[in-house]
Amino acid sequence: MCKPASMVLTKDKVFWSMNTDSHEDIIAEYKLHADGKHCPNILRVEIVPPDGDMTKPPSKWVFGYDQDVLPKWADAEHDEKRTRVALRDWKRCKVLAYGTHEISGNRTVYANGSATVYATAAPR
Repeated sequence: MCKPASMVLTKDKVFWSMNTDSHEDIIAEYKLHADGKHCPNILRVEIVPPDGDMTKPPSKWVFGYDQDVLPKWADAEHDEKRTRVALRDWKRCKVLAYGTHEISGNRTVYANGSATVYATAAPR
């Protein structure tokens, strides 16, 4: 099962979604080609806060791959570094802390601290 923060890496880019933390949904949203002829084209990664505590600084979050077979270009140190850079934007957009927040549309957000979140349906 995918955990926050789930991302998908290609050789040159990092993808995450405002709508989901499902790797397969991220792959579909960005129309990525997951499988090559001999090995995967993408990396499914997760970077999660210890004990699920999103108030922990991003430097304490734990990085890991969420697949067994890795692309030939995979490099744990480089992949973790670029995932941590993307985590800054992910956290800014998806973790709501303190105060009252209203969201609309199909978004996945995480309330933290004393945050109150009100959701409104996406327009049809």
